[in-house]
Amino acid sequence: MQGVLAGFVTLEAIIALGFLLAHLGVPRADSQLLLSRLVFFVATPALLFQTLATAPVDKILTSGLALFRLLSQPLRNPITVGSFLACSARWPVGRCPPQSPPRSG
Repeated sequence: MQGVLAGFVTLEAIIALGFLLAHLGVPRADSQLLLSRLVFFVATPALLFQTLATAPVDKILTSGLALFRLLSQPLRNPITVGSFLACSARWPVGRCPPQSPPRSG
């Protein structure tokens, strides 16, 4: 919970700093366009990559992800449809790919 709060505080501080700088006229209008494109095309994908690189694989690869992919582009990709159906037919929701049972003893 503390990490989430720290993330929101950091984002709010960056937004406030950007608002203040824009209000003071530090970046010109053409600079604002450049900065917005930089954030959209460089910083956001880098953040996504860093987040996924440090996340546990079993938290990323779930049947919910396959369902989202299936619903976001219905029937455009038969491989996605086939993998979702095979995964959901064999394993319960949230257990795709299957995890090894815990060792006893």
